Amino acid sequence: MLAGDYATLIRMFDKIVKPLSEPLTTDDAALRRRVEAMSGMGS
Repeated sequence: MLAGDYATLIRMFDKIVKPLSEPLTTDDAALRRRVEAMSGMGS
Protein backbone atom coordinates (compact mmCIF):
# COMPACT_ATOMS: atom_id res chain seq x y z
CA MET A 1 0.00 0.00 0.00
CA LEU A 2 2.92 2.33 0.52
CA ALA A 3 3.44 2.25 -3.23
CA GLY A 4 -0.21 3.19 -3.85
CA ASP A 5 -1.38 -0.32 -4.77
CA TYR A 6 -4.80 -0.67 -3.17
CA ALA A 7 -5.93 -3.71 -5.19
CA THR A 8 -5.99 -6.04 -2.16
CA LEU A 9 -7.93 -3.53 -0.08
CA ILE A 10 -10.42 -2.97 -2.90
CA ARG A 11 -10.97 -6.75 -3.27
CA MET A 12 -11.59 -7.05 0.47
CA PHE A 13 -14.23 -4.32 0.43
CA ASP A 14 -15.84 -5.82 -2.68
CA LYS A 15 -16.38 -9.00 -0.65
CA ILE A 16 -17.72 -7.40 2.54
CA VAL A 17 -19.73 -4.37 1.38
CA LYS A 18 -23.20 -4.68 -0.08
CA PRO A 19 -25.25 -2.02 -1.90
CA LEU A 20 -27.95 -0.35 0.19
CA SER A 21 -30.51 -1.75 -2.24
CA GLU A 22 -29.78 -5.32 -1.06
CA PRO A 23 -31.58 -6.50 2.08
CA LEU A 24 -29.59 -7.07 5.24
CA THR A 25 -29.06 -10.65 6.35
CA THR A 26 -31.33 -11.46 9.27
CA ASP A 27 -30.65 -15.19 9.32
CA ASP A 28 -28.73 -15.78 12.56
CA ALA A 29 -27.33 -19.11 11.36
CA ALA A 30 -25.99 -17.48 8.19
CA LEU A 31 -24.37 -14.71 10.23
CA ARG A 32 -22.72 -17.26 12.53
CA ARG A 33 -21.34 -19.16 9.54
CA ARG A 34 -19.89 -15.95 8.11
CA VAL A 35 -18.24 -15.02 11.41
CA GLU A 36 -16.81 -18.51 11.80
CA ALA A 37 -15.46 -18.42 8.24
CA MET A 38 -13.89 -15.01 8.82
CA SER A 39 -12.30 -16.07 12.11
CA GLY A 40 -10.37 -18.76 10.23
CA MET A 41 -9.04 -16.35 7.59
CA GLY A 42 -5.86 -15.57 9.49
CA SER A 43 -4.94 -19.19 10.21
